[in-house]
Amino acid sequence: MNIIDKNGDVVTGLIENQEISFNYKDYKLLNFFDKEVKGLKKRFKFHHFNYYGLLSDKYVLAFAFVDLGYIKNMFLYLYDYKGKFLVKKEIKINPLSKKFTFPPNPDKYEISYKTKKADFLIKKDFSKGKLKAKIEIDNLEANFDLKYNNDNAPLKIVIPAGHNGWTFTEKCSNINDFKNLSIIFNGEKLDFTNPSLIYDWSGGYLKRETNWVWASFSGLNSDNKLVGANFAAMVNETYNTENIYWIDKDSYKEEAIRFKYDKSSIYDTWILENKAKTIKLEFSPRDEINDNTNAFIVKNSFRQFIGKFSGYFIDKNNEKVEFKDISGVTEIHKALW
Repeated sequence: MNIIDKNGDVVTGLIENQEISFNYKDYKLLNFFDKEVKGLKKRFKFHHFNYYGLLSDKYVLAFAFVDLGYIKNMFLYLYDYKGKFLVKKEIKINPLSKKFTFPPNPDKYEISYKTKKADFLIKKDFSKGKLKAKIEIDNLEANFDLKYNNDNAPLKIVIPAGHNGWTFTEKCSNINDFKNLSIIFNGEKLDFTNPSLIYDWSGGYLKRETNWVWASFSGLNSDNKLVGANFAAMVNETYNTENIYWIDKDSYKEEAIRFKYDKSSIYDTWILENKAKTIKLEFSPRDEINDNTNAFIVKNSFRQFIGKFSGYFIDKNNEKVEFKDISGVTEIHKALW
């Protein structure tokens, strides 16, 4: 399906079991006074990013690609739950560089970045259920190949962003069908026990000022059920939300989620819950990556916390599915872009 119709309007709402024609360039973007925006100004207002979190009981490997048009960057970290980062990298990319390719097509793409010091190649073909990654940077080599398609019941949704913008997002946190997985650090293969992947592809004409708090996790509970979630607040909440959780292959769409945390004591336990009490979570932060940017046209305050989730979901049989110490992340992000 086309996400932009023949009149240049965005088609909002849930996208279920359909391939997407991401024809974002056909969108008729309007300014504050409802006059059409064209050319470079329109081009630079389109943003997209892609995040991967490879989770296990002992380690987290996360990496992301960001393209704001006038700013492009990527980050990667490998975290050991013993309490330290084994790798932590942020790479700022020249917007005109040909070494970085990040096509805005969420269903089928090839992301690449290659220099003398780093080699990233990510391939996705959703219709064929394929997602592959190959990474070489410093003393880290990472490869995985897994199945990812509609069987995972991903959330795909288009939501208005202010009066004249929109956001498409695809989120999934129940991906664990690995064909192969190898994470080598300093020549030693790491033990990624019970691995799973959290996935986020987002893009669109976002608000000039965008804020969010976000949580995502995935893993097996004591009954060997795969549980995962994507929860957010303060963003993507017009008409619908991006809140959803998974129990094995079943997905449960949710409305508002309340995040409770102490800004002055951020490493205290966080509480996440909904009004219906079908969700109650505790998040224990262990460490974080962060970035503060104060540039001419961009301000960014970003903190991503690595930690463990415990709590419960209510399933379709109205039974409580409990879990303890499932690996995941939260994020507090404030941006003026």
